[in-house]
Amino acid sequence: MGLTLRAVCGRARIGTLKVVTHERKLKRPENDYVRDIVDDYGLGPLVEGTHSLVEESLLCAFAERWHKDTLSFYLPVGEMSITLDDVNILLHIPVHGRFFFLPSLGKNEANELLVTLLGVSYSDATAKTEYTWGPSVRLSWLCSMYENNVEQNHLTYVARVYLLHLVGCTIFADKSVSAVRVQYLELFRVLASVGFSKCNHKQNYRYRHS
Repeated sequence: MGLTLRAVCGRARIGTLKVVTHERKLKRPENDYVRDIVDDYGLGPLVEGTHSLVEESLLCAFAERWHKDTLSFYLPVGEMSITLDDVNILLHIPVHGRFFFLPSLGKNEANELLVTLLGVSYSDATAKTEYTWGPSVRLSWLCSMYENNVEQNHLTYVARVYLLHLVGCTIFADKSVSAVRVQYLELFRVLASVGFSKCNHKQNYRYRHS
């Protein structure tokens, strides 16, 4: 997990295939409260499931055979689709539950969400979304936020920052490589007694929007 393809292979080639991994950015949280929250969401296996070495030729072969209209691969042996059962087996995260849809956010709405759920000032939130040219924040900023909140013992903010950074590096990684959409914070608004249902919503959302 945590891999991003930055170029298109095959007939639509636009450059050299580059595979980006966030493996070095992911560490198990040392704080017991945060670790329990991550495990309650069922996302703990994502921290352990990253790879520092990948076979680029294999990924390119799959990219060449991907059809976005049908969301499936066309292989010599036939058509192959990725199911939620495949996700469960490969990533070891639960995939049961109802589908969950997040509304799109404008920059102002994203700023307000950062203020409410991460405790930053509105001016700081505005500066961060302006830097990414949209309702997103950089992963490096989340790392800094994590350390600052740990020092101040703001555990609720620590947990939300860690979770947003985790999904931004793994199941919600995109071609920007360095940023994550603020809208995913909504999934972590309520942290107490989360169980597995929130994780199910997130993976179903990812599957429907891949």
